Amino acid sequence: MKRSSTAGTIVHALFVHLPIALFMTAFVVQAIVVPGRREPVQPPASGLLYPGTVSALPTALTGLLAEAKVEKLAGFTPAMGTALEFHSTVMYIVTGLAVVLAAIALWKRARMGRGVAVILLVGLLVLVVLMGGGADRDGQLVYEYGIGGQTVGTEAPQPPGP
Repeated sequence: MKRSSTAGTIVHALFVHLPIALFMTAFVVQAIVVPGRREPVQPPASGLLYPGTVSALPTALTGLLAEAKVEKLAGFTPAMGTALEFHSTVMYIVTGLAVVLAAIALWKRARMGRGVAVILLVGLLVLVVLMGGGADRDGQLVYEYGIGGQTVGTEAPQPPGP
């Protein structure tokens, strides 16, 4: 039985969906709740932001491990490298932004003023937009280039010709 040379990508795939779902839901909840509130409140989105941030950390770690394996595949092209580099960079920025937003929400949880709630809303918007761009490159890696399904001794599919 052959072992997958991209087992790290499979493990990474198990982690990626949780922070995506939590961050997107946190943004939607924040966007619904904040405009209608006048008094200082602890935004309900914080309850989604905290676990999203915690789940983003092992996601980033498994992504780092998967990246090292994927780059060693036979047939790994410069185009794949460009998509992978963009995806990695953007998702590390997303993870860092999530840590900053969670820290702000935690620090101001007792006295969450409207200004802080709006900062969290704008921060979550930026996070979701960046996350969409990074996820798009991940989709390209998986569905266009087939990364994540190769086994030892097989060659990565070449990008389609013009």
